[in-house]
Amino acid sequence: MTIGGFLIGAMLFGIGFLMVWRRRSFRAYVGDLGAFFDMPGSSWLSWEVLGSILMVVGFMVAFGVFQIFVQQLLQSLVFPAI
Repeated sequence: MTIGGFLIGAMLFGIGFLMVWRRRSFRAYVGDLGAFFDMPGSSWLSWEVLGSILMVVGFMVAFGVFQIFVQQLLQSLVFPAI
């Protein structure tokens, strides 16, 4: 865990928190996320899901767990145990 990693993780967590907390503002300024994926009408839920994912990733980056998680995930997908 480094200071830079902690700051980047804290920023990601903060952006994710704002996406969940102020989803109406994000929808008003940026637009409907569902329209980008041909699923109009799912705007608020899309902002909440994306914000929640950013919060989890930000927490993992801030405390140095993200690299271990990705390494284990890729290891289990590429070289599964027989």
